[in-house]
Amino acid sequence: MTLYGLTEKFWDTDELQSYLIGLCAYAAGEWPAWAPDSMYKVPSRLAGGLMGSIIMLALNILTIPEAPVVLLNLLSFAALLFLGWFLTRRLERLPKWLVWMYVLTSPWTLHFSTYIINPSFVLLGAVCFFVPWMDRTLWAGRSILDMRLAYALMGFALMWVFQVHMSWVLIGPFGIWLMLKERYTIRSFASATISFLVVQYLHPLR
Repeated sequence: MTLYGLTEKFWDTDELQSYLIGLCAYAAGEWPAWAPDSMYKVPSRLAGGLMGSIIMLALNILTIPEAPVVLLNLLSFAALLFLGWFLTRRLERLPKWLVWMYVLTSPWTLHFSTYIINPSFVLLGAVCFFVPWMDRTLWAGRSILDMRLAYALMGFALMWVFQVHMSWVLIGPFGIWLMLKERYTIRSFASATISFLVVQYLHPLR
């Protein structure tokens, strides 16, 4: 995955802007308060320093230009391992090798999740949201994830995607529907979301 990501285009506008957000933060030693532009030809940007802080962290760990790509691929690979583990536990009739081959080699896992551009960071958040969501809806009453862990993952995932891509509005209704379905768990979901917001937005104000 990392080698594939390193062969992808880099100097296009979106890719260059995404990388430079983290590089500027690393060079200046400051917390990146903003994400890439939210739309073309409009002076607006996504809020949150998540993507830039990940790129900055990678460069702090290993000062080479490829470091952010390597870290992104590790995050994406970890998400796919989580997804593969869940599917093999739930789809027991399917051969495990088939499930793992599909999860790890599908086109949607070998493109945007492997090189530096803001949609590439969505994979981790999407998996962390929809795995517990499916666990509590498709297999209601037979969940393999603890209720508190499931809602903490969904709250974390919502705020993760919120800071890297505008598609967060698409997963919000899924969470709202589940909260209405399981009213006693609203507090768990809300506390996870609020805690992640506090961590992300108080840090730049120091």
